[in-house]
Amino acid sequence: VVDRTIQREETHLDQVLDHTGIVSLKAACRGVEVAAHVKDYAVDLVMATQPGTSGSHELATRYVRYGSSPRGAQALVECGRVLALMRGRVNLSIDDIREVAPSVLRHRIILNFDAHADGLTADGILKKIVFSITSAVAA
Repeated sequence: VVDRTIQREETHLDQVLDHTGIVSLKAACRGVEVAAHVKDYAVDLVMATQPGTSGSHELATRYVRYGSSPRGAQALVECGRVLALMRGRVNLSIDDIREVAPSVLRHRIILNFDAHADGLTADGILKKIVFSITSAVAA
């Protein structure tokens, strides 16, 4: 392992997109529509990870020391947009948010001692929180 990290090896990368292509893809992602109820779901999900707040999920209250910041909601929407676009859709869905949530939020929450003692992971807690949050359209 050490040798692999300290030796200089030439790595060859093939260009797959030029600057214009990258800018076009970025614009296409930004063009994915986000309905108000989907944005609200992302915000509610992030709030549910924050212990001690009015929207806190019981698992967050019991097992999370620090929940996600509002940047987590921004990341949920942006990553969800990419997923929607990859699937050929031009609108973000709650299912997109649910799918990207563990990957987006796992490093944004810090578990407490009780979570570690009980053998829980951030992914496990997030998956339970994700499906407990309801919205008028998702319910």
